[in-house]
Amino acid sequence: MTIIQFSVRFLWLLCLQVVFLDRLLLHGFLTPYVYPLVVILLPLTFPTWGAMLIGFGTGLTVDFFLNTGGMHALATLFLAYVRPVIIRAMRPPEGYDPDDRPTLDSMGVGWFIAFASIGILLHHTVYFVVEVWSFSYVWYFLKKVFITSVATLVLVLLLQLLTAARRT
Repeated sequence: MTIIQFSVRFLWLLCLQVVFLDRLLLHGFLTPYVYPLVVILLPLTFPTWGAMLIGFGTGLTVDFFLNTGGMHALATLFLAYVRPVIIRAMRPPEGYDPDDRPTLDSMGVGWFIAFASIGILLHHTVYFVVEVWSFSYVWYFLKKVFITSVATLVLVLLLQLLTAARRT
């Protein structure tokens, strides 16, 4: 992936998030967050420190536009920090090819769904823990994490299918 391709993906996901998805409040309860894809789709061998810088910058940019005081930066930074652990835990017996990318095309449906689900669930859990910040709302928190994670995963899968179809 070139810097230009990465920059285009970054800008496209950011615009999708802050211009469209954040204004789309489904049933007054959920807003899908697709911007974590910036970190999720980084090459498998990308250095953790670089992913953390990108994650923090991405989250901070979303925070700037949505006025959320660092909550997105914290969640995306955490995602970038745990990403190598998830990648190692999901390593196939034959290992990864150096050219593998964490996409639906390259890794397959099962692997990608599991990888994206774990990343999205961790990101959303951190984000909503900071947002709710109270044990009084445990059921609200759990429901919000689950529903928002499922909606985000569905949207992520659709985006992956669209980009895969466009490449063929």
